[in-house]
Amino acid sequence: MSEHPTESLAAFALGVLDASEATIIAAHLRRCAGCRAEVEQFQQVVGLLPYSSPPQQPPAHIKQQLLARIRVMQPETVIPPAPRPQPWLRAALLLLLVVLVGLGAYAFRPIPDAAQPAVVAFLASPQTIGHPMQSSQPGVYGTMYLQHGQRRVVLVVQGLAPPVAGRVYQCWFAAQDRAVPLRTFTVDDSGTAELMIDIPQPVDSYHQVMVTIEQAGGSQTPGSQVVLSAPI
Repeated sequence: MSEHPTESLAAFALGVLDASEATIIAAHLRRCAGCRAEVEQFQQVVGLLPYSSPPQQPPAHIKQQLLARIRVMQPETVIPPAPRPQPWLRAALLLLLVVLVGLGAYAFRPIPDAAQPAVVAFLASPQTIGHPMQSSQPGVYGTMYLQHGQRRVVLVVQGLAPPVAGRVYQCWFAAQDRAVPLRTFTVDDSGTAELMIDIPQPVDSYHQVMVTIEQAGGSQTPGSQVVLSAPI
């Protein structure tokens, strides 16, 4: 391939190319730093798509239906290959991805953490598990992303009101009868925050994660205003 496959890079990032096309693009990317950088930009946006809207809890009957279908499937059942996207759908997906990349910060409000590439890589890792957090406030959502045995987590919150003057949000991990104080943070105008946190012990050492409202500067003991919490 002598020319740059510019029109196919977004499709490669979305995974909608067939195997032969993807192989050709992958070979080109190994030689071309410019195209590789463009694909990495597309992939960052693709990786953030699942976090661009509040998480929804699926109805309980969905799990039962899925398990029932698994039980009745025969070992010899052959699942036909997924049809290749129609040209109009593929074009629409590519246009959407290009627009999202063009909008950049406006569309997604990039992660304010200085280690944004590390956050995206952490969220995309197959070892990462998301724990939805519960809130008594309507419209407030939170998810703690973690990897068992590791000391690094990522907290994503949405819908939180910016704290009043002199107050901050603070994250805590609880182990037995003690709560370990961690990072303080605030949220943007949309009530969103995403931050990477390093904790003192592997995440399996703790049984609960919380977000509270504290005085500016943080606290060593969690206050009574718990806005998000989840068991680990």
